Amino acid sequence: MTTLEEGTNMSNPDQSPTPGESRAAPTRIRSVERAVSLLMNIAEQGPNTGKKVAELTGLAQSTAHHLLNTLVQQGLLIKDASAIYRLGPRIALVSDAYSRDTTLPPYLDKPLQALAEGTGETSFVASIREGEIKLLGSVPGAGAVRVSTPTTGPYEHPTARASGKLLLALGSSSRCDRTLREPLQALTPQTVTDPLQLRQEFARIREQGFATDQEEFQVGVSCISAPIKDGDTVVAALAVSMPSQRMRDQFDEILGVLLGVCREAQAEFYPSGVSEMVSSVTVTGRRDD
Repeated sequence: MTTLEEGTNMSNPDQSPTPGESRAAPTRIRSVERAVSLLMNIAEQGPNTGKKVAELTGLAQSTAHHLLNTLVQQGLLIKDASAIYRLGPRIALVSDAYSRDTTLPPYLDKPLQALAEGTGETSFVASIREGEIKLLGSVPGAGAVRVSTPTTGPYEHPTARASGKLLLALGSSSRCDRTLREPLQALTPQTVTDPLQLRQEFARIREQGFATDQEEFQVGVSCISAPIKDGDTVVAALAVSMPSQRMRDQFDEILGVLLGVCREAQAEFYPSGVSEMVSSVTVTGRRDD
């Protein structure tokens, strides 16, 4: 028999509240939350003993032991001969399904729309799918003079684009190395094609928390991009593109809107009760003039 733990809300989520009564919070199963926290800890911190995972997640050892064994039985974790818990084979199934899905999910569409509305400029969101950078969605600017809306799908010349540089700088080192080994095309006089210079720029991006493209992809067009993150992992790159003169005149204002939208997206990224797993964007610098 399944028992809902204390704190679970049993209200019917489809039942409309009576006048003056607020809608009940979504149902939460604390054992599921705890199991997810164990799984996420191993994904983020790496293989570990059950005792150490319990310590890191703040769970009692007995509780952690039962949940870890359940995850092992479901193939989401494995336990080796040294009693070390590792990610299991069924995690690959979840990962592959996520990677193949190139549709724009609501949790990314909402900040995309907010960015376009807050800046009035062409906005778009890119992410890693099937090991490559792909454009998931875009919204055209509202002004008479605006940047054309990029098409979704394959993403070319990432080292010349703000969102591409952001995803390379904050993503896996192997993807970055592979990209920098390929021939880099000079699309404009401002395009950087020297791998060493790009690595130096990637280091600045990691320090300041955002990336810029100042006429490197298209003459007369500049772009800023910032990450939507889950802990230290970049879920997507949110970007805004506009005529370069407007970028120079409104840089601080546009950057503030972009970072604010990213922070709000991260705060709402998970259902109520799990939002503590999401960290906020911290910016320590700005672009070079």
